[in-house]
Amino acid sequence: MVVIADACNKLRGTYLSICSSGFNPSSLSPITFRTIYQSVVVPKALYGGELWTVIGASDMLRLERSHRFCIKSMQQFHSLTNTDFALASINVNSIENIIDRKKLVFFGQLCRLPNQYIAKQVFINRLVRYLNNDKQTKGFVPEIYRLLYKYQLQSCLDGYLQSGLFPSKQAWKQMLQRSVSAPEHHRQLESIRDVCPTLNLDDVLHVDKPSSLWKISRISPKLSPLIATLMAQLGGFLSRSYPTVCSLCGIHTENKLLHSVCFCSRRELLRESLWDAVIYQKGFQCFIELIRKTPLEQIVTLFEMTLSTTDDNRLNNQLAILLLRLVC
Repeated sequence: MVVIADACNKLRGTYLSICSSGFNPSSLSPITFRTIYQSVVVPKALYGGELWTVIGASDMLRLERSHRFCIKSMQQFHSLTNTDFALASINVNSIENIIDRKKLVFFGQLCRLPNQYIAKQVFINRLVRYLNNDKQTKGFVPEIYRLLYKYQLQSCLDGYLQSGLFPSKQAWKQMLQRSVSAPEHHRQLESIRDVCPTLNLDDVLHVDKPSSLWKISRISPKLSPLIATLMAQLGGFLSRSYPTVCSLCGIHTENKLLHSVCFCSRRELLRESLWDAVIYQKGFQCFIELIRKTPLEQIVTLFEMTLSTTDDNRLNNQLAILLLRLVC
């Protein structure tokens, strides 16, 4: 579809134009960039998306790829970073979910519109024709029925047809948040947990808000480079592994992070500094328990130690710096 191709170009093009105008991801908090993206880029790219009723799987995939490119770029993530992690870390939904919500918001506006408006009369006419099994009725009304059943909101339409009453703007917004957006966030977190069930990210990723680490980087700009690198490494750890060559020892490895932290012979001094910091902060017994674990479990434990935050939102800077020096 030409419309979808145009939307993909606008997603990437508008985002890159904003980056080239001075709002660079390396100097701007991802949370702030997300606000710009949601208020400028997405509305421009998806203008009229409420009436897109025939979107094939290939077209939706093109939109998703453009969306993922922007989301990963604003967080300085590698293009192969786990998509669910990239979306969950700044509390953004997939483009399909965003389009679905736009359609349901528009549906609510039509239902609340006074009867004297032509748009309301056309909508009611199309709705009645669809209810009467008119085969010529295609487009917006069948699509709305599909979405209402998909998100289990058909009771709202049934009530509207019986009484003519529809939830208020605020009530409908809350219902869409519970039925459309929140389940998508839960799905993202469950997908991340499935990749590494032993890694506890409860202090890092949340259902209804951006990552606590991105909030820390926004409050403390001096920590932004450290946190950006740490989040990128965490995203890489949760992503699909691919063959690579260690830049220091030249050994081929399937998991660069695992090799760098546990096996690379050229990083032995950095590794010893990390172990010394663990002993100093956590105690010798904790260190003994750590080295008895498998290499993968060691990585998981080190991430949990590094990502733990206190009530005053302070990251464990020393461990984070040593871990990143060992990896990067």
